[in-house]
Amino acid sequence: MNRSTCLIFWILAIILFISSCTISSGNDTDEANNIGTTVQAIKQKTIDKKYNYNVFIENSGSMDGYVKGVTKFEQATYNLISDIKDKKISDKLNLFYINSRIIPRIPNATTEQLGDFINKLEPSNFKNKGGNRDSSDMQKIVKMVFDSVNSGSVSIIVSDFIFSPGKNIDAQHYLVNQQIGFKSIFSDKLSSMNLSTIMLQFYSQFNGKYFDKENKGIDLTDKKIQRPFYIMIIGDATAIDKFFEKIDLNNYKPRGYSQMCYFHLHDDNPPNSYPSKISMKDKKGDYDFETPTKLVIRSAEKNENGIFQFALNVDFSKLLIDKNYLMNPKNYEIPANYNIKIEQIEDTTESSTKGYTHVLKLSTNNLTSQIVFIRLLDKIPEWVEQCNSENDEDILNSIDQQNKTFGLKYLLDGIKDAYKNNFEK
Repeated sequence: MNRSTCLIFWILAIILFISSCTISSGNDTDEANNIGTTVQAIKQKTIDKKYNYNVFIENSGSMDGYVKGVTKFEQATYNLISDIKDKKISDKLNLFYINSRIIPRIPNATTEQLGDFINKLEPSNFKNKGGNRDSSDMQKIVKMVFDSVNSGSVSIIVSDFIFSPGKNIDAQHYLVNQQIGFKSIFSDKLSSMNLSTIMLQFYSQFNGKYFDKENKGIDLTDKKIQRPFYIMIIGDATAIDKFFEKIDLNNYKPRGYSQMCYFHLHDDNPPNSYPSKISMKDKKGDYDFETPTKLVIRSAEKNENGIFQFALNVDFSKLLIDKNYLMNPKNYEIPANYNIKIEQIEDTTESSTKGYTHVLKLSTNNLTSQIVFIRLLDKIPEWVEQCNSENDEDILNSIDQQNKTFGLKYLLDGIKDAYKNNFEK
């Protein structure tokens, strides 16, 4: 049998700037190598500081369909904002509408005022608040909001984040320019503060008129359609860390929460690995080791089918990243002769799994003495590409288009580019 004298395991984890979130374009391996072996920040306990939260709800005409009747849009927005207030994350909670301009609504909202504000989210009320509701200039909206972002505040934008190129405009050219514009907006802010950004995706009933890339209204009334919308949270890294300490996003799944993308900068002095140990479970072939946490495998041997597999328990509990991202093998860089499978540990009461959240199973039919490394790549989550639309003109008849957002990946790629450029300075 083929025998390997020594395998050394390195786990070098790089989380999303995001997302985490957690982010790359082009060749994943090259980007991981460019970033090197730096590990993304583990969530730290933050000081008991409160922040002003400024909440901006877009009330352009494209948003009317989300607020007709009682919808998950209203429930999710209300639930998240009230949790921020009830869990005492915020010092002051200020409510605004936004379209072509910021429309002040309620400064330092009380619990009663917050409930009243949400209950009045209806198309007629959106219209009465004023501003230019004809189209959505997402770049302008985000730029206006950024003026309120500082080390003592967090801003939240609730929107469908759909771009509106307009009639007779080259949509592809427009979207590329939007990506560059978002890169510039975020780069400017990153040059002056340690900014973190969360993009949360939700789904809600949509009962109204949808405006496509040429700003043509398509009536989706009474079609029983679920449409994505997004809550973008922008603030100082310490404030966003505090948000994650207090808010469990899983609680919002019954109200339409789907996925997230998280962008943030690396700590100055990050650790070089996550807690991990070799497991004797799920092995194929045979091996031994000095201690499970030393991560050195000796006398590795294939099984009768020519396969060698070992498992590694890893603690990802403090990793601020979408759980779906961790489960996707495409998001890991490993040696070419290995395959990887990721499973969540369900029973953490056993002594062998206590303190660990995931098991990584690595297998090969080409066993050799080598350093075996795993790197969690820095990529835009796969869901962004899956939910991106390049053409929404047939949304009335296309279920696929109904579930997607026109231009979504250009927005998030622009943000990713800004974080990447800032990291490489």
